[in-house]
Amino acid sequence: MSDRRHDALITLVRELRGLYRYLYNTRPLTGGTSQGLTRSQSELIALVAKHPDGVTTTSLADDLQISSAAVTQAVDSLVRKGLLTRKTNPTDRRSTFIALKQHSRHESFETFYAEHISPLFSGLSDAELQQLIALLTNELRIAAL
Repeated sequence: MSDRRHDALITLVRELRGLYRYLYNTRPLTGGTSQGLTRSQSELIALVAKHPDGVTTTSLADDLQISSAAVTQAVDSLVRKGLLTRKTNPTDRRSTFIALKQHSRHESFETFYAEHISPLFSGLSDAELQQLIALLTNELRIAAL
């Protein structure tokens, strides 16, 4: 690997770390519903969104590496905000599934992320934004192989 490419990759890693810090550490995320979300709540919603049929609090606690009590507290808050819902497990009535409310799937999830990051990319033209998306999509596809 050439020194120039090596330096470029180090710069890329630094910039990606800066982007990550901006997205998750600078302030609570605010959605299209004007409901502020903390980083933890945002991560919880993102994880629940990966399970369209719902997910148990135990599974969420394992994935987030936090206690079930902490997950329950966060879920309670997001249920009150109207972003999540609880539904009875059809195969085991003793447990419940946590799922995104139907309207949350786009209005309160994708929209608030798009609004939150839009200032980061305001200097890019539509064509440049599409090029960035294509590059990242390609690299993620290659990394998954």
